[in-house]
Amino acid sequence: MAQSDARPLWSPSELANYLGVPVTTIYRWQHIGTAPPSIRLGRHTRYRPDAVDRWLNAKENA
Repeated sequence: MAQSDARPLWSPSELANYLGVPVTTIYRWQHIGTAPPSIRLGRHTRYRPDAVDRWLNAKENA
C-alpha cells in the first residue's frame, strides 16, 4: 500500500468520536472483549478504520 493511500490509525478517543459514544464506553468494550479489533503499539491502542467498518457491518448483520 502506498503511503498516500494509508488511512491513519484511530486512538480510542477518535474511535469514540466516530461512533458517537463516550470514550469510557470504548475502554469498557476493550475490557469485556467486545471492542473492534485493535492494534497495540507499545502502551497505546489503535484501531484501523477499515476494521472498525467491518466490525460495524458484522454487528449490523447479527
